[in-house]
Amino acid sequence: MSPAFRTMDVEPRTKGILLEPFVHQVGGHSCVLRFNETTLCKPLVPREHQFYETLPAEMRRFTPQYKGVVSVRFEEDEDRNLCLIAYPLKGDHGTVDIVDNSDCEPKSKLLRWTNKKHHALETEKNPKDWVRQHRKEEKMKSHKLEEEFEW
Repeated sequence: MSPAFRTMDVEPRTKGILLEPFVHQVGGHSCVLRFNETTLCKPLVPREHQFYETLPAEMRRFTPQYKGVVSVRFEEDEDRNLCLIAYPLKGDHGTVDIVDNSDCEPKSKLLRWTNKKHHALETEKNPKDWVRQHRKEEKMKSHKLEEEFEW
């Protein structure tokens, strides 16, 4: 049976892995999450899963390392922030560090998900201030270009 159909077959645990948004994503996938410093999590595609499961050993050094399948759930912390928590599937015992669910504080502080919407935390400024500053910088750049290329 495909892991896509076994995602509900999760071992009953009180601990899981906190997933964080992968902010350096360029494109290609709709939702890429950071599992830890060296591992990304993305939606399961059955054909891709089959490819990695049947990949000949000689080819593995030329492909991204495949570490398996997890089940991901939304869980609220005490501040009502939504956290994405990954749980290993039954029978899949990797060497991944387990963390306490109550500690849903993102390590990167770049993005926090709430039950309403996500908030960028890059700066503590008001978003309108950031937009104004960005527009001002863009206007300065365009003026510089006009000065450089005066007809």
